[in-house]
Amino acid sequence: MRLEDAGEVFALAIGGRFHDAGKTGQELRERVVTVGIITGTLLTPPGVTDGVSVQQDYLTLTHHGIVGDVHYGPGKVGKHDDLLRVMGGHPKGAPRRNNRQITMVGVLDFWRIAEEMGLPGGDIPPGLLGENLRIEGVNTDFTHTPASYAVVYDPDGNPRRVTLSISGINRPCGGPHAAIARHFGMSFLPNKQFRRVAEGHRGVIAEVLTPGPADPHETGCTDDPTAEIHPEDRVIFFT
Repeated sequence: MRLEDAGEVFALAIGGRFHDAGKTGQELRERVVTVGIITGTLLTPPGVTDGVSVQQDYLTLTHHGIVGDVHYGPGKVGKHDDLLRVMGGHPKGAPRRNNRQITMVGVLDFWRIAEEMGLPGGDIPPGLLGENLRIEGVNTDFTHTPASYAVVYDPDGNPRRVTLSISGINRPCGGPHAAIARHFGMSFLPNKQFRRVAEGHRGVIAEVLTPGPADPHETGCTDDPTAEIHPEDRVIFFT
């Protein structure tokens, strides 16, 4: 989708919310980076060693991420920047806030990786990169999008009431190379080769900033809000 169309799509999607936000349509349009369509909703079940994600009819989200996904939870034990860890006085393996709840990958990134690796068909099937959301229609280098937030709408322009905060670029990990080799019948695919090719094309990671609706009378948030994301939903990326 062309960026010049984004303002019209955005206006159609949120209608009178321009004025509710106290902003003009032009001001909000200037914050739109790109608009995409979610064509795949996937999750990686706990215990999967190669990071492959599995297609779902829809995804259920809470403040902790995608229910049933291996990255679900309020915090995680993982690698820290050693300098920051030491300077902050944190022990190795200390839990940290989970800013990697969701992985989004643009379709063009699948194509670029497949082309660089010379894979048959010029594409990588859904799930082999461990993505949660497969995005089509974005008009930019999606992995390096300058967007800070994403808001999801259904195909009719109604808000799903899902706001995501984009945490950063998703760096290549050690799982997909084995899954890709197995799928395409390769005897061996060096991890270093995959990491080199996939660097800068693995999409972005995000966390759930606001899931779900307020209470039935719109007077406040529920104690445990949930929301859903479906294939064909629209996602609008903002600065």
